[in-house]
Amino acid sequence: MTAIRIVCTFDAAGAAEALMRLLAAEQHDVVISKGRQSLTELPAARSAKEAVVLIWSKDAHGVQYMRDWAAAIEPARLIEITRATISAPVGRRAPTIDFT
Repeated sequence: MTAIRIVCTFDAAGAAEALMRLLAAEQHDVVISKGRQSLTELPAARSAKEAVVLIWSKDAHGVQYMRDWAAAIEPARLIEITRATISAPVGRRAPTIDFT
């Protein structure tokens, strides 16, 4: 199955955990990285063969570590979900998936 990493701020932890349960039920290997400490996992994630899902919540738009993840992961492995009325930072190759 597919290895998937979900990156989010703490305000989106509930949504990330619900998504993790759904994906794990389909036999995917899912890991959640929450908060600023997720940056410690970023160097290994750059070379890992996993899909990375960024959840852009209300609090995520103001933190640098979410932008660092978006910039560091190659676009072919990156999925971005918007859960707030605030739009995700510009500079994307593909639009975010809007779940507001």
